[in-house]
Amino acid sequence: MKIAISGSTGFIGKQLTDYLLHCGNEIIVISRKDFADADNQLAKIVNSADVILNFAGSSVLCRWNKQNKRQILSSRIDTTRLLVEAVRKNLPDNTPKVFINASAIGIYKNATYSSSTEME
Repeated sequence: MKIAISGSTGFIGKQLTDYLLHCGNEIIVISRKDFADADNQLAKIVNSADVILNFAGSSVLCRWNKQNKRQILSSRIDTTRLLVEAVRKNLPDNTPKVFINASAIGIYKNATYSSSTEME
């Protein structure tokens, strides 16, 4: 299966890319450059994919000031919007079988569990 992945070098994307390759899938990496390219590179990439996985977004490991929060949010919204537009350019001839979009928006401290399995 041909799987296009954005955010393939991130926390989730790296692990999933390695696993999908191990399972024999063909991976098409969508890079930041592909999102910025004006010659419809993104539409060409998604046109050849059976599955699109979007995990792209700015790191949440930063000070959460107004500017960084804006960047975190827009990086997720903009990449998703561009991928959807790229898919629309290929309709109705080519439609991916699956489009999964996921991103982290927070940092969680390590949880410890008591014997009653409640989080402390």
